[in-house]
Amino acid sequence: MKKNKKNLKALLASVLAAAMMLTACGGNTTEESKTPSSTPDSSVAASQDPVDSKYPSYLNLDGYKPIVKEGEKVTLRISIVKHPAVTNSYEDSWFAHFVEEKLNIDLEIEEIENAQQSEKKSLVLGSNDLPDIMLTYGFTPNEIVKYGIEEELLLPLSDYMSEELTPNMIAHFERSPEAKAGFTASDGKIYGLPQITASNDGYGTTIPELYRVFIDTRWMEAAGYDEVPDQLDEFVEMLRAFKDVKDEMGVDEVYPILSPYHYERVMFKAAFGWMGSSSGDDTAPVWDVQENKVVVPATQEKYQEYVKLMKMLYDEDLIYEDYFNQDVTQINALIAEGKAPVIGVDAPYSAFPDRFSDFVAVPPLKSEYNPEGLVTASKDYAVNSYFNVSADTEHPELCMRFLDYLCSGEGLTYFSFSAPAGSEDTLDMIDGWTLDEKQNLVYGDEAKDFSSGYGFRLHKLNMGWQYLTNDYIMQEYACEMVGEKFKGAVLDYENNGDHNYRYALMTACEGRLISSLPPAYMERESAIRYGDLKTAINTFVNSEFSKFVVGQRDISELPKFQEELKKYNTAAYIAICEEAYADYEGPEKIN
Repeated sequence: MKKNKKNLKALLASVLAAAMMLTACGGNTTEESKTPSSTPDSSVAASQDPVDSKYPSYLNLDGYKPIVKEGEKVTLRISIVKHPAVTNSYEDSWFAHFVEEKLNIDLEIEEIENAQQSEKKSLVLGSNDLPDIMLTYGFTPNEIVKYGIEEELLLPLSDYMSEELTPNMIAHFERSPEAKAGFTASDGKIYGLPQITASNDGYGTTIPELYRVFIDTRWMEAAGYDEVPDQLDEFVEMLRAFKDVKDEMGVDEVYPILSPYHYERVMFKAAFGWMGSSSGDDTAPVWDVQENKVVVPATQEKYQEYVKLMKMLYDEDLIYEDYFNQDVTQINALIAEGKAPVIGVDAPYSAFPDRFSDFVAVPPLKSEYNPEGLVTASKDYAVNSYFNVSADTEHPELCMRFLDYLCSGEGLTYFSFSAPAGSEDTLDMIDGWTLDEKQNLVYGDEAKDFSSGYGFRLHKLNMGWQYLTNDYIMQEYACEMVGEKFKGAVLDYENNGDHNYRYALMTACEGRLISSLPPAYMERESAIRYGDLKTAINTFVNSEFSKFVVGQRDISELPKFQEELKKYNTAAYIAICEEAYADYEGPEKIN
C-alpha cells in the first residue's frame, strides 16, 4: 500500500461543495496485484492503458449466488459505522448471514459506534491495517481527496469497473449523470458509490434544497388567510397578523416563526436571489438570479437590505428573542406546544406525528430581487460517500463484485428490506416482506415489537443503515421479484408523514425549481488561498451580522461594515470564486 506520498507532481485541485474547500493531488496505484483485470468501461472508468490479467479463479462472473465459487473460501473484513439507535451486532443481522450462506463470502465485521465515528474513522485510516470495505463512513468530498488521491488509502473503483465485473455498478451511475459527475474526483477517478435518489415525486430534484419551512393552516385560518402569500412583504405581514390571534389559538405567547437550525434564513436569502445559500453562511459563493452570476452575498450592496429585514423581524418579535443563542431543545418544545405558526423543520411529522396534515409548505418568496420566486432544487444524490473499498485490500475484484451485487435490483432490495416472504433467501431466520394493496413493503408479526418497519430493519435485517437508493426505486424491484406489475410510485400524503412533507414541498415549489450550483475545481494555490480568506471573512461577517440584528451596532453603519469587509481582501476572494466558475453557464430550470 502507498500512503503519505509527499513528492507528487500532478495537478492539485480543490472542490467547493457546500462551501467546503477541498485540496487534491494525483497518484496512481501501480502494483500488479492492484491492476484492473479488464478494460474499464469508457463511460465511467478513468482513461488508462488496458492491462491483460485474469480475474481470481474463485470469482463467479456468471451470477451472484454465489459470488465466491462453491468449495472456495475467501474472507472480507468489513468495517461499519453503526446507526446511533442500534445496539445489536451486525454479525447477527439477516443480511450478514445471507452474504455468508448465499454469496459464499466469509465476513469479519468490525463495528464503530456512531458517537465515535470521527475519532475512530481517523484511527482506522491512520493504521496500517485497513479493512477491505468501509460502509457508512460518510466520506466527504474533502476526505475523498485526502484519503483517496493524496494518501492513496481508498481504491479507485473506476479502475475496476467493467461490463463483465460490475455491470450493475455502471448502470447505477448511469441512473444519475449528476451523481457520476459529483463523485468523479479531481484526478478523474471514482472512489465510492453514491446514494442516488431518483427524481420521482417527492424525491431528488422535485423538491428544494435546504428549503424547509412550513405553516400551520389552523393559524392561517384564525388570521384570515386562505392561502400562503408568496410575496416577501405579504409573508411578513402574515407573520405580524399571527401575533393578534394567540388568544383565539389558546396559547399565552406566540413566536411567529421558529426554527431550531434557522432554516428561515435559507428562505429569506432565496427571496434576495441567492440560490443554495445555507442558513449560517453568507460568504460562500452562490448563484444570484438577479445578477445572473456567481456572487458572495455579504459583499453585495443588497446584503444591507437583507440585514435590515432580519433586524426588523427581531425588533418586532417575529423571530425568537434569543435568536443567536437559542437552545434547540427549548425551540423544539415551543414548536410542540403549538406556539409557532411557521416552523423551519426537516418535516412537520417530526414535531406533530398526529396532525402533520395541518401544515403546508411555504412557497419560494418573490421580491424585486427574485421576481419569479425561484429556489434551488435538491441534488438527486447524496454528496457523502458511504460505500468504499480500501486500496490495501488483497481482494479488489471480490470487493467490486460484492458492491456490484448491492447495485443490482435484488441487492438493493435485500440490503435495505431483506428477502420476500416464501423465498429460500430468508434462511428461515425471518418471515420476509410482503406487498400491501399499495405495493408498500410490509412485515408481519416479527416486526410488532418495533416502533416501525424501519426500526425492525435497522435492528434485525440490515448490515448498515445507508442505502444506495430510495424506497420507491426498490419498490419497483420488489414488485418484479414477486411477479406483480409495478403500478408506479405514489405519494400517500394524507396518511404518511414522510410522504406528506415531500408532497407539500413539491407542490409549493412547482415551476420554481432550478438546478444547484455544481462543484468547482481550482488549483492548489488558489484553494489554499480561498480557504484562508473565507475563514477570516466568514468570522467577521457572522460577528457583525449578529450585532446589527440585535442592535449592538447601529444599522446606519451597514455601508461602513461593507467597507471594513474589504480589508479582508474580499476582492481576491471574489476573484477566486469567479475563476472557479468561469465556465459555468448558469442553472437550468427543473420544472
